[in-house]
Amino acid sequence: MNLKICPKYLVTREIVKEILDVLVLYRRSTRSSTTSNSFPVQFETIRKFVEANQAIECVLPAFPAKSPNLNKVLGVSIDKAEEISLYFLNFLCEKIKTIYPPGMKIILCSDGRVFSDVLNISDTNVSHYQRQIKDFIRSNNLSNLKTYDLDHVYPTDNFDSMRFFLMQNYADSIENLERKIKYDSTAKDLYCAMTRFIFEDSLTPENKDSRAQLQKKSKHRAKLTIIRSNAWSNLLEQEFPAALRLSIHPHPPGDKKFGIRLVANENWLTPWHSVALETKDGFKLIKKSHAIKIGAKLILGRNGQPSHYQELS
Repeated sequence: MNLKICPKYLVTREIVKEILDVLVLYRRSTRSSTTSNSFPVQFETIRKFVEANQAIECVLPAFPAKSPNLNKVLGVSIDKAEEISLYFLNFLCEKIKTIYPPGMKIILCSDGRVFSDVLNISDTNVSHYQRQIKDFIRSNNLSNLKTYDLDHVYPTDNFDSMRFFLMQNYADSIENLERKIKYDSTAKDLYCAMTRFIFEDSLTPENKDSRAQLQKKSKHRAKLTIIRSNAWSNLLEQEFPAALRLSIHPHPPGDKKFGIRLVANENWLTPWHSVALETKDGFKLIKKSHAIKIGAKLILGRNGQPSHYQELS
């Protein structure tokens, strides 16, 4: 054994473990007792950045566009829900910096353009949402966050062409996905969750389908959304091969992706499927219909636009 190398090796491993310990605190998971020792893939990814004394680069497919269901959200614009999430993700990077000075950077890879047509979200709303996310990051100096979207990859105004090229080059077949859903519990759980979200988002006044028809359509659209999302993920893996791969979905230990929360005290909801509720213990994410049901007060923000709800004592 080379004793001159050993101390540095041990210090590196200890730093990586401390970084993972922090990330595990905010892991999005169906289990609560997992430790940092359970993530060898993430350990090795972080170790390479630490050995090179570089900021840890992460990619997180997220922040697509607001849900079209106004029982869940306030509208098409970002609001306090997105704001607290962006502040939290930047804070998480700052927390890593106290352990490892080069810190951590998160590239928010908006997937709204990837499947907006499947989810009945207009590309105009996607563009509006993406622009607001970028403006908020810039104006609030959230220096640990960057953005990346399909518009970066295919510089054209034809959004259908963007999606076509993505699918041609990076998508798997629906048959392979159906096989995974049948035999892989993680894939099945994601499919069921996606179907539920899409079904809920379809419950809008203009939709005239029966619940049975909506359920059938939601199952098909869930598969298309997953295929598109996986294609986007494959592209990101090619574009950012060294990056730590984060996800808004739970992933089991040993997987190449690591589920991460978007708000410190929240485990499931996302800003684009909810509203922010201000409570005596801080903000949390809930559906708009729930905020109204409990009699929370609507708070207006910049330019008199709806921002969030406030819990009444």
